[in-house]
Amino acid sequence: MLAGATAATAIPAIRCAKHRSYLGYLGYIAALTVGAILWSFATVPSSDHTVRQLTAVAVTFLPLGGTYAVVPGLLALRMASPKAIVISTLLVTAIALPCWFVFSLYVSCHMGYGCI
Repeated sequence: MLAGATAATAIPAIRCAKHRSYLGYLGYIAALTVGAILWSFATVPSSDHTVRQLTAVAVTFLPLGGTYAVVPGLLALRMASPKAIVISTLLVTAIALPCWFVFSLYVSCHMGYGCI
């Protein structure tokens, strides 16, 4: 999971840094974030589709998308070296994914959708 998340964000950041296309990278991260929200919402049984649940799903994924938009995104904006982008993305992934998982469990429990 660590390698996949790193590759899914570092490779586009490197390409956008080479092409000086920061907005392209932001668009890519926004598409991934919206796709994750829609996929999560689509996997829930149709009887549970409420505004409250959509809010919980959005609140869960927006910080993760924001994290990847800022850290590797700023390096892409500054046209950093591929090595710097990969290392920073790997560090962000190693820290952000466990934090995001705990946060998503907290949101799920707080919204009343079940706890571990």
